[in-house]
Amino acid sequence: MPLPHSWPAQRYTISPDYAATELRLAIAARGIEGTHRNDGNGVTLIEFTGLNVWIEPKSFSWLDHTGVRVCHPLIDLHEATDSLIHHLETRQLLM
Repeated sequence: MPLPHSWPAQRYTISPDYAATELRLAIAARGIEGTHRNDGNGVTLIEFTGLNVWIEPKSFSWLDHTGVRVCHPLIDLHEATDSLIHHLETRQLLM
């Protein structure tokens, strides 16, 4: 079922570069450093050891350990951070 047009989150937009900065800082606060790059065309990349996170105009995405693409909307920084931390910790255990 689609959200109604009056749904509050639909009004908010976040630039990919700003979202990338906030995600990198949230992950760094948990002790994992990453490198932030911007291609100037609306796509930003955060590189962690062994993992790239793409920040596109509307979503964060990365490939999990099986190669499946994981996506989170930019507006959901907290959920993306938790999911990414879980992925990075699980990946570390698999290595």
